[in-house]
Amino acid sequence: MSESSSRAGRSLLWTAARILFPALGLLLAVLYPLAMSRDFEFSIGHFARGSVLFGLVTTLSVCGILAAILSSLPFARGHALSTLPAPGPVSVFGAVLGACMAVWIPIRLISTYSLDLANQTAQSLSPVKLALAAGLTGLSLAAALPLSLSEDKRRTAYGVILILAGALSVNISMFAAYFDFSVPLNSPVRNLTTLAQASVLLFLLAEARISLTPKEEPSSLPPSFQIFTSAVCAVFGIGIGGGGTVWQIARSFSFGSEIIGKTPEPNLLLARLALYLAVGCVAADRLWHTDLRKLTAEEIEEAKRRAEEEKKKKKNKSRPDDGKTGTGGDQA
Repeated sequence: MSESSSRAGRSLLWTAARILFPALGLLLAVLYPLAMSRDFEFSIGHFARGSVLFGLVTTLSVCGILAAILSSLPFARGHALSTLPAPGPVSVFGAVLGACMAVWIPIRLISTYSLDLANQTAQSLSPVKLALAAGLTGLSLAAALPLSLSEDKRRTAYGVILILAGALSVNISMFAAYFDFSVPLNSPVRNLTTLAQASVLLFLLAEARISLTPKEEPSSLPPSFQIFTSAVCAVFGIGIGGGGTVWQIARSFSFGSEIIGKTPEPNLLLARLALYLAVGCVAADRLWHTDLRKLTAEEIEEAKRRAEEEKKKKKNKSRPDDGKTGTGGDQA
């Protein structure tokens, strides 16, 4: 009876999780641009003291991270994926939007490269050069995201390389944002941007793991890692990527020249934010199409046996071969 109740509880938890994280992302995507438009003070790069909207954004962000951890922990042991998550309609939207943005980012950066380089204030690594390197490397996502829609092509060698190159581009972009001192170091926009980029980076690594997994062996994927990465990417990809996109579009068309003239814009480029929104949509779709099952007793024992064998192999490799050394010394 208790075992049945435990299974029902996990099933209910997983059903709620698949709804919760995209919902949190959508709510963040509404609150973040509202906070930017009403309470952000460009002169100090911070939100106004006592901002209710910023407080809600912070609370939702913390809740999203904690919920992702708590939702993935129950499936860390004794569970496996029933099948590899198949792409749905939302993945198609995300792949198309992401591919377009992956192409547009380097075009936008190249067109303004000379002006951006002249205006940068960096004393060490150039954020402008890093951003361009990230944009050029990120061209791989223009192919990787559409390839992820195909069950066969996503598991090719070039599919894996392309998705890993996309992850590298996000990593380089994180360095570019880190060395961009036009945004105050203590600005919360930096922290939110870092969360968004880190979540997308983790999700792309999880996608690479799917690409490396044979279709007939979904149980070899660690479900907790796949759930956690999809969850946080759905929250921050949609929430901060999408919210930042909405903010920049609204800022350009609705708030007038006084706000538009205030520089620098503390968020990332519109195209990069839209790219993260696209990846966040793919992550949400992965959650919706991830099916879990409980491992049998035989499968659990087999997993333990393999783990022990792997541990012994590593131990034997690290152990020096005293016999060969001694023989060599006698011959000398």
